[in-house]
Amino acid sequence: YRTDDRRAFEQLYRRVLGVEAVERLQLTWSWERRQNPAARHAAPWLVREGTAVIGAAVARPVVVSQAGRDLAGVWLNDPVVAGERDRQGLHEQLLRAWHRDADVTLAAGITEATRAVLDRLRVPQAVPVP
Repeated sequence: YRTDDRRAFEQLYRRVLGVEAVERLQLTWSWERRQNPAARHAAPWLVREGTAVIGAAVARPVVVSQAGRDLAGVWLNDPVVAGERDRQGLHEQLLRAWHRDADVTLAAGITEATRAVLDRLRVPQAVPVP
């Protein structure tokens, strides 16, 4: 992710998820990327084709404390892929990057399609956290 990707990133969101999704993204961006104390790896993962962004996975960085240790965690939303690029493995590439980039990976409310990809990647089912 580069700073000049922001516009293309928002265009992808607008095209795939609609104007409201872009507005939600803009509202949370400042805290998630600048004010969040866990934001050391806060940039979204992007898939580019030339100058166009055709896929993105937005992850919220978190710190997970386990047995007295702080672990780098990433909380994922469903990846967004341009409709014309669906079924080309981009969803899986984005999920692999998400899973590989943190000590602890978290997700909630993901779609069945995302769960199917996670199953193929052998990511265990979620464990309820108290």
